[in-house]
Amino acid sequence: SLPMLANALLLYITYQANIWIIGLFEQQDDVALYASAMRLVLLVGASASIVNAVVPPIIAEKNAQGQLRSVEGLLRASVTICGSPAILVLLIYLLAPSQVMEIVYGEYYKAGAFVLVVLSIAEVVKVLTGPCDLALNMTGHQRIVVKMAAMRALVSILGGVMVVNYYGIIGVSLVYATCLVLYNLGGLIVAKKVLGIWTLAGIADINKMVVR
Repeated sequence: SLPMLANALLLYITYQANIWIIGLFEQQDDVALYASAMRLVLLVGASASIVNAVVPPIIAEKNAQGQLRSVEGLLRASVTICGSPAILVLLIYLLAPSQVMEIVYGEYYKAGAFVLVVLSIAEVVKVLTGPCDLALNMTGHQRIVVKMAAMRALVSILGGVMVVNYYGIIGVSLVYATCLVLYNLGGLIVAKKVLGIWTLAGIADINKMVVR
């Protein structure tokens, strides 16, 4: 449980560090723009919380029974279904980011449209790669996840500090989004290598789940 606690703390720090960095180096108005965009991004990943809440005990049970690979189809189908709303929200943000920011927060917040788009794209990648870190955590590979989370936190924080004075909230958002994408793609590959299963979305697996 200690590695899982460390992982949770690292993810929290990574998520909040952008706000802290912008608050230290930029104007308070920039903090408001960035934070408001981050809140809207939560809608992109909302559907994934369903998968993340349900699959951990299933993964642990199948792993204890030596049948972990049998759950791959269910995982991928669930990720595909829950990924559809995430893609829909992303499309809305891509088509009218300024309008969304203005409707929700007011005209001034239109300046945060680019941050909204960048963070939303990264969040969709997170949703579609599935619960790869949860799969590793629930099969006794917590230390791997901690190492990955620590690397992500380090690069994200240092990168944010390096770019904030030159590129402001746009640079910070790009660094954070890149680290998030690499973290999830890395977790996906590691889960396949260590556990022998893919957790990413897969259209074909929906039929398998329905048949079962």
